[in-house]
Amino acid sequence: MQNEYDLHCLVADYLNLVLPPQAFWHHSPLEGKHKVQYRKKQKRLGAKKGFPDILIIWQGRAIFIELKTQKGRLSEAQKECHEKLTLSGALVITCRSLEEVQQFVEMTIYE
Repeated sequence: MQNEYDLHCLVADYLNLVLPPQAFWHHSPLEGKHKVQYRKKQKRLGAKKGFPDILIIWQGRAIFIELKTQKGRLSEAQKECHEKLTLSGALVITCRSLEEVQQFVEMTIYE
């Protein structure tokens, strides 16, 4: 079974290859184990719990992708953050494979 890090690397390579030059994408590195001081600093600077893994800006639209393994589940913080993003007009999706990301990008970027 593929872990989330490996999936993320595949997706990063894919996005670098297929997104048009006018698109911008970014990963916010909020995962992993860090010291309490680091977490407090990030929170103070505006980091939000549950923020999706990938942000794509395309034609003035914010598009978010949360990556999960086949058995991975969204945390309560992720569910709440994704709901707030959706209410703000952003598009948010959870993908569990490179194929799901590919289908999503084809539908949203290359419709």
